[in-house]
Amino acid sequence: MTERMRIAASYFQRLIDDTPASEAVGEIAGMWQPRVTLVEPWFGLSLPEHNVELLLTYRVEVVPLEPDAVDRVVESWDDAVLAQLAALDRRVWNAREVDEHLIDYLRRNQREVLRPERGIPD
Repeated sequence: MTERMRIAASYFQRLIDDTPASEAVGEIAGMWQPRVTLVEPWFGLSLPEHNVELLLTYRVEVVPLEPDAVDRVVESWDDAVLAQLAALDRRVWNAREVDEHLIDYLRRNQREVLRPERGIPD
């Protein structure tokens, strides 16, 4: 069994409350990375952790391994689907500071964030 990193409650609180958003989000997300798995629901993360992880992954824009296959799929979508995706892209990229939104979300859901690392039982 892999031993989990443990963090002090005061350190977690300082990250959530007093650390600049871009630094705090990156640090917090880095702490749950060892728990990420492809075999458990939500990749082994809590729902708030999973949601943040998805947005962080989306921001990085994963390069597809088979761009031609992706192009073929996208070409099959109708204008309504493409417009909906374009609107979602604008909402994400037009956010003044995505990390500010993410840290606010993590603050609102902090009871479910880094529970194993903080020693909080399920």
